[in-house]
Amino acid sequence: MRTIKVLAGQTFADVAMSEADTAEGAVIIALENGMSVTDELPEGQSLAVPPSLSYKGRIFSGTTHKPASDLTEADTEVADMLPPERDSSRIFDYTFDPTFN
Repeated sequence: MRTIKVLAGQTFADVAMSEADTAEGAVIIALENGMSVTDELPEGQSLAVPPSLSYKGRIFSGTTHKPASDLTEADTEVADMLPPERDSSRIFDYTFDPTFN
């Protein structure tokens, strides 16, 4: 069984993508470690990755990138400073166009 250390901001889905090429592995990794897939993972925590999850190198092959989807406090501070029309976290802006009515 492999053991990995959690990076800052990682979730079980992030760990599963980087260690097993699949987000579905998040549930397997969480259960293997006696946790829920929604539990927060502190940086540096050790997680056991069962041998049934094998990394096939499809997603992050050839890179040093490790996913971490959690927003940091600095991320939210920057988003709060942006005017609504520049906030890229929003899908829609504040304008209304009745074209499709």
